[in-house]
Amino acid sequence: GALANLAAGSEDRKEAITTAWGIKTVVRAMRTHRESVRVQEQGCAALANLAVVSQTVRSDVSIPKPDDVRRKVIASEGGIEMVVAAMEAHGGSAKVQEYGAGVLRNLSAGSEDVRVTVAASGGIEVLLSALTAHDASTGVHEHGLGALRNLVAGNEHRSTKVASMGGIQVILTTMKSHAESVGVQENGCGALTNLASGTEESRIAIASADGINVVVRALQTHRESAGVQEDGCGALANMASQSEDRSSAIAASGGVDAVVVAMSVHGASVGVQEDGCNVLASMSTDSEDRSAAIAAGGGLEVIISAMEAHIESVEVMEEACDALGKLIVGSEDRSLSVAALGGVEKLVKAMHAHGQSLEVQERGCGALMNFAADVRVAIVVAGGVDAIVSAMQTHCDSSRLQEAGLDTLSNLASDNNDRAAAIASVGGIDAVLMGMGAHGELVGVQQRG
Repeated sequence: GALANLAAGSEDRKEAITTAWGIKTVVRAMRTHRESVRVQEQGCAALANLAVVSQTVRSDVSIPKPDDVRRKVIASEGGIEMVVAAMEAHGGSAKVQEYGAGVLRNLSAGSEDVRVTVAASGGIEVLLSALTAHDASTGVHEHGLGALRNLVAGNEHRSTKVASMGGIQVILTTMKSHAESVGVQENGCGALTNLASGTEESRIAIASADGINVVVRALQTHRESAGVQEDGCGALANMASQSEDRSSAIAASGGVDAVVVAMSVHGASVGVQEDGCNVLASMSTDSEDRSAAIAAGGGLEVIISAMEAHIESVEVMEEACDALGKLIVGSEDRSLSVAALGGVEKLVKAMHAHGQSLEVQERGCGALMNFAADVRVAIVVAGGVDAIVSAMQTHCDSSRLQEAGLDTLSNLASDNNDRAAAIASVGGIDAVLMGMGAHGELVGVQQRG
């Protein structure tokens, strides 16, 4: 108990405990007194506190971070296996489960090696059992979902295991039971984001279990929480990807309004803006109805505001360029609206700012290509010709970019001598010939050239 309290908050005390073999001592106590609920509870609490770094600690990338060092010590001393054993032996103790889940959550935020060990030691099983057995404990659910979130991040095998053990339903049940808890909703949305980034089977399972409505309700209930908004938008973005049915379900559940509000309220959050633009891009794909609803709901404005506020973020620019390009397809009204809001200038500025990003250049060219004829003058005035030609020269090996660039240059030069001259003056002829030469085998490039 003393070590748990001493390790809470102070980085200096955590280091002192570690240096004095405190981690080894805690794990030994847990191993020696397996039958004692109190020892296991306080041992887990101490390890949970030792596995995190305080918010005020200085970050120095030239040396290992203190929390990474302590996580490795905990793992090397057998702390992971001991925590799992404690949770298995004392399943009825909410505190053992809460603090044990906290240890696994904090440890699994570290290296992939630690996540592998946690899963191999039975960590997934004890976490799901804890979530199921202690429905009334917000602490168990916040830490348990946080641990699952970390464990399934970027790993299809562990994601599949969680899904096969009923984990998706457990996560959603937890979120419904603790709808007012910011921590539960943030970690639940984060877990769903990671699961939905994996297999199509996981995405189908989440949607079938009412996951879309649960996420949208989390966004609506916790609008002040940047964490909930970012993770909720991330989950919806992954769910909407390449699925007409799920995109329609998100729209039907109020998802468009929830995302637009999230982006409006949390304009300073790079994560919210990136994931919000991603949702709107995915939902607008090949759907006039959803594109119209997004525009009517303020979607164009928040995307352009995101581009204004976060020009330095290549990720935000990638998603924003993609969203604008998809939203204006086939709609002169939306095309003119984007232009009136300064969208042409924002697209060109993004392309100039991130010339080395193939995604920004491809999506930026694609968006400029989709504008209506009445916007062509604005593209030239904003420096769009130079941006397109530069993109084609810098990324000559991308056939997709060459096709989009050639299409846009062709549209701009059509029946207009001044625009044709502007293209030629910045090296456009050479760029066209370079693209055709680099992709001689591709009909699309040759036809457009």
